[in-house]
Amino acid sequence: MKNAVDPTFDTAFSMLWISLLCAPPLAFLADSLVAPRWPHARLPRHVEDMGPGLTCRITWWGAVFTASGYTVHLFEVLPAASFLWREVATISVLESEGDPRDATCADALAAYRK
Repeated sequence: MKNAVDPTFDTAFSMLWISLLCAPPLAFLADSLVAPRWPHARLPRHVEDMGPGLTCRITWWGAVFTASGYTVHLFEVLPAASFLWREVATISVLESEGDPRDATCADALAAYRK
C-alpha cells in the first residue's frame, strides 16, 4: 500500500514557504521604489522652516545591503491650501559611495534662489 500524501497540504506548505521567503525582499523593494518618488512616504529626520512659505525636510533612504544616503527637499507651501506642497529644490547625497558633499537645508535654499 502506498503512503499517500494529501496534495492540499503540500500546496499550502509550499505557499507558506514561498510567502515567508518572498515577502521581506518584496517589502524592501516596494519601500525603495516608493520612497524616492514620494518624500512624504517616509518620516523626515529633520524639518526646518526656511522662510515664509518654504519648508525643508531631510529624509534618509537605503538599506544595509544597498546604497544609502539622504535627500534634502525644499518645498513651497501654497498659501491658499497648506496641505499642497510643491517641491522646488532637491539635493541627494549618496553616503555609501563616499560622496564628499554634505547637503543642508541652507544649500537647498541657495539652490532655489539661484
